[in-house]
Amino acid sequence: MHVYATGFSIPKMGNIKEENDDAFCPINPLDTYGEIFRFALADGATESPLSNQWARYLTETVCLKDENIEVNDIISGWQNKRDEYVEAKYKDGKPKQWWEEIINNSPSYSTLLYLILKDSGDFGSWNAYAVGDSCLFQIRNKALIFKFPIESSNDFGNRPFLISSDQSSNNRLDDFKKTYIGTWQRGDRFYLMTDALAHWFIEMEETGTYPWTMLGEFQEPDTQLKFEEYIDLLRERRKIKNDDTTLISIYID
Repeated sequence: MHVYATGFSIPKMGNIKEENDDAFCPINPLDTYGEIFRFALADGATESPLSNQWARYLTETVCLKDENIEVNDIISGWQNKRDEYVEAKYKDGKPKQWWEEIINNSPSYSTLLYLILKDSGDFGSWNAYAVGDSCLFQIRNKALIFKFPIESSNDFGNRPFLISSDQSSNNRLDDFKKTYIGTWQRGDRFYLMTDALAHWFIEMEETGTYPWTMLGEFQEPDTQLKFEEYIDLLRERRKIKNDDTTLISIYID
């Protein structure tokens, strides 16, 4: 299986790169052969502390795991990472304020979308796992053949269920997580995207437009700037909400 994959991300308009609460894995573009490939995308909740770090931790952790994702296992290693982030923040010697201690010890929240591609020759299988409103779309022969986990633009809301860094807040996780097993063929494309872009994508598809033809422009790493310009244009035209926006573009050759 020969896979081309590139990730693109842009923060909310008016924010700097470091304020982007989206994360994806792998970060580096792929142009390689293999039997198994793993991809992950997460959208950290801006109102929760260390949301970017939590989203990044989730994506990096699941990309190293097998297909059986256990949230308890993921969360168990977060405390050490959280302490590292907080320590780095104050390494310049500034004293911690009492309110910062309260914030830093509050739970972090994020969506999570996870995809595994497996090779079986000219075709293969894929497994997906999702919590929240980050979405996956599969394109074959220039047509949309599958969307996951949200199928209608009306199903997007302001408060999707999120994975928490506090295990006690994940009691209902099994009620909200979604999984799927599908198949792929050579020539298929997969697009993974956070909610702002996913909502736009489904709305466009519902009106008879083919948004995947537009996203096909973004495959090579040097099209990051072009991606940013396109998202800014959609924002200016009020076609997409002003939110952190991330896309992973995958092509199987």
